[in-house]
Amino acid sequence: MRATKVGVFALFAVTLALGAHDRAIGAEQIVVSNYGVAANGMPYAIAIEKGFFKEAGADISGILSSSGGGTTVRNLLGGNLPYGEIDLAGTVAAIQQGADLKIISDNVLTVGEFV
Repeated sequence: MRATKVGVFALFAVTLALGAHDRAIGAEQIVVSNYGVAANGMPYAIAIEKGFFKEAGADISGILSSSGGGTTVRNLLGGNLPYGEIDLAGTVAAIQQGADLKIISDNVLTVGEFV
């Protein structure tokens, strides 16, 4: 049940990010830390497979994976991507260093998040 709630929330967050994005919306890629490696990417894989992104009006053509933290931030900013799922610490550090990022949700709920 928890994965479903996180998946729906993640889908909403991606759709919100794409809708607020200032360039024309076409097929877009997003970046998700540890996609295809860890469980946090499962809702995104299911959303693409089931067509949930398209139903919500977000044309997601693919998901980039990275090892998390600064690597995901660099992929997000360097690729001019509209959305990334990045750990909070990496995101806050990037914002403090001047990156133009907005935190719109906190999707990853793991034991590591509580430490």
